[in-house]
Amino acid sequence: MVFARRMFILARAASAFAVFAALLITAQIAAAQGASGVVASYADGIVWLSDGTSFSVGDATRVVVSTPATVEDLRPGAYVAITAARMDDGTLLASRVNISPSGGNQR
Repeated sequence: MVFARRMFILARAASAFAVFAALLITAQIAAAQGASGVVASYADGIVWLSDGTSFSVGDATRVVVSTPATVEDLRPGAYVAITAARMDDGTLLASRVNISPSGGNQR
């Protein structure tokens, strides 16, 4: 009887931990968001877009200027980050390719 009670308590604790872990992961996923638009203003570390969206920038924020390129600019050693759709055959069809000529993860 004592063993069964301990197993019940252990199972409840494991269940509670699983729920907590799922909530934590969900919160982290929800925390990563993006925005795009036309910059309306910048002051005191806050960027305001013309649609009213705002975001903070700090010393660790990387600001990158993109320039148009072609597929001929995809050279060995360049780091790329893509936006793509998964096709029926499992391949990816890129709609956007960002190139970082310095290599390495530049996120």
